[in-house]
Amino acid sequence: MITVSTVVELDLSCTAPRARINAKQGDGGTRQIVARFTNGSGVISDLSTVTSAELKVLRPDGVTVKAAAALSDGSATATLTAEMLAVAGRAFGDMVLYGDGESISAARFDINIMAAADSGIAPDPTPEPQDSGKPALASAVAEGVVGTVGDATKIEEEQ
Repeated sequence: MITVSTVVELDLSCTAPRARINAKQGDGGTRQIVARFTNGSGVISDLSTVTSAELKVLRPDGVTVKAAAALSDGSATATLTAEMLAVAGRAFGDMVLYGDGESISAARFDINIMAAADSGIAPDPTPEPQDSGKPALASAVAEGVVGTVGDATKIEEEQ
């Protein structure tokens, strides 16, 4: 099985823009989030007061799904589950840090869950390339996508 790890820096002070990751329905169990934490100015590597961590995902349909995260080398690592990625759309993830049995802090990030090919949902709204004003075939030939540019010969029809 292929596992994709995405390293994100999550700002515990909530002053930096939120991190955003992409995932696809059906990728549950293959997508890992490796969260490093900042305090608005630099990476926090000392998590000595943190005893455990948990990933909470608020899906686009309003359902919250949780998974334990492993602590190692100043970061928390959690795997996105199939339940977390079950609904396409914009989701929110919170990496919650615990110490002495209570929540110490949490850092939020955005998750863009793309629809799976067999989900029956319309494809993601990726913008189409800008129209260059040229006819599509002429543009494709000029760009070398199809055919070649060469001499044209007009064939006269007999009447």
